[in-house]
Amino acid sequence: MKTPTLPRIPPSLIEAGSDVLHRVVAPLEGVHIALLCTPDGFEITSLRVRSELPTERLSAMAGSLMAMALSLIHISEPTRLLS
Repeated sequence: MKTPTLPRIPPSLIEAGSDVLHRVVAPLEGVHIALLCTPDGFEITSLRVRSELPTERLSAMAGSLMAMALSLIHISEPTRLLS
């Protein structure tokens, strides 16, 4: 059985994402956790502000939501994706 491999995320992308989260999201009142992840649910970077939530679970949930959204797009506009 083939084992899944993690996507190779360039360190520069991780650093840029982390910078944006710290500069833009961290100052916002009420934010406890922010997460950047790939459409298939792999974490790129995260920001925790008074939160103990596991980011792995949030990444997986985000990946599932992206898959559901893409399936809805395929159903509603199947020909647009082919062009």
